[in-house]
Amino acid sequence: MGKGKIPIIICLLLMLSLAGYLIFSKDKPVQTSSSSNTDGGIASASTVSPGAISLDKKDNSNNTYITPSLEYDDNKNNKEEDQMSNEPKEVLWTPATEMDLEPSSLTVYVNKEYCLPKDYVPENLVVPNITFDIKGKSERKLMREEAARAIEALFNAALDDGYELFGISGYRSYGRQKEIFLNNIVNKGKKHTLQYSAAPGTSEHQTGLAMDVSAKSIRYRLISAFANCEEGKWLAAHAHEYGFIIRYPKDRSSITGYAYEPWHIRYVGNDLANYLYTNNMTLDEYYNYTPSKDFDYEAKYAALINYVPPATPTPIPVPGLDLDGDGIPDLFVGDDIDGDGIIDVILDEDLDEDGLPDATIREDFDWDLLSEYFPDIDFDEYEDNVSDEDIDQDEDDIDDEDFDHKDHETDEIPEDEDGTSEENPDQDEDGVFDEIPNQDEDSNLDEIPNQDEDGVFDEIPNHGDDSISDEIPDEDEDDSLFSYPIELPNEF
Repeated sequence: MGKGKIPIIICLLLMLSLAGYLIFSKDKPVQTSSSSNTDGGIASASTVSPGAISLDKKDNSNNTYITPSLEYDDNKNNKEEDQMSNEPKEVLWTPATEMDLEPSSLTVYVNKEYCLPKDYVPENLVVPNITFDIKGKSERKLMREEAARAIEALFNAALDDGYELFGISGYRSYGRQKEIFLNNIVNKGKKHTLQYSAAPGTSEHQTGLAMDVSAKSIRYRLISAFANCEEGKWLAAHAHEYGFIIRYPKDRSSITGYAYEPWHIRYVGNDLANYLYTNNMTLDEYYNYTPSKDFDYEAKYAALINYVPPATPTPIPVPGLDLDGDGIPDLFVGDDIDGDGIIDVILDEDLDEDGLPDATIREDFDWDLLSEYFPDIDFDEYEDNVSDEDIDQDEDDIDDEDFDHKDHETDEIPEDEDGTSEENPDQDEDGVFDEIPNQDEDSNLDEIPNQDEDGVFDEIPNHGDDSISDEIPDEDEDDSLFSYPIELPNEF
């Protein structure tokens, strides 16, 4: 063969090989179906059951796809299961096994031993849309957003049942809690403060999850009587339904560390609140809290508990002399009027109406010198008045004396020239000496002056306008008698 025929032969062989390959590959059975079927890809090879595809062995050219029977068509069920698996499944709530000490957690545990950081401030503080005892802006109206929404629902539910609740004190900063604690130490004492007030850092109010609640029926006060009023009873029965608990319940002070506070509610979420209410548990019992062996609350906060405010000296007014009668002292005790180095204004031995010594000028002082300093004042008249006062005082000392020094009783004072006694003058001019002056001009002698002019002698002066003698004035108009108003701290 010639060399020129070899390429031709090779090309023919390649063509025959390609033809044979095409013929044999056409005879192979179909194993998979396209994902672009008209059913949107619901049916796939993985879902076709055995026997769903039938091949006629006698006629290899007729390869037809046979629709599976309905009893094997579970694509619809599979689709629904896939959709359900994509939805979030409800997680069953289970009690915690460890104490939650994360400040930002809704279930954080705060007590006298486990405190919050000094600089901790919740991030999402808002003012809930509820009724408060005060108007305007105030830090104590704030709560964390989750708790705020829950307390709105709680107050609205109470209102629907006919009870109006009032928010008194919510969030408190570390600094504000310190002021309240020290105020209670100073004004209410250590015992009361340790029962009702938390040291700074140990208060649930700093979490933004607590609110003190009261009612108009008890004048918005935070007192144990709140538990007995209708609003307090409703709150105790329904708070858990909205995620709140009565944090310091009755007869649990040995566990919680605080006295009964029916007004203090704490948000912990619906699950935990219902769990605690159903099992009659405190948050302390839930976390199985027991004080550490080496923990001493009073020692840890001794600087606050034993706080004593700095003494503020009461200023003692310096007695002075009002020379010109304008109500303003012109000279004071210790003044050297003439500049000779000798104090001219001194304390008088006699006391004034307030029990304090008056100012006076020393006896051997030259009154004429005052005219040089106060030319507009008639010091001759002033000096005469001072002398007259001394004389009157001497005469007063003579009155009502026991002249015979025997019976220890006041002797009768000699009558004046007109035949009347100075002690009991005849003021009504009826020729009879009055034992006590007749002040109401009714020709009758009053044992005690008739001040209300009703013709009846008052045994005790009538201070009121109701014609009834008041033993003690009713100052607060609530049937309670107080000599002085009582000042209470702003908040506990």
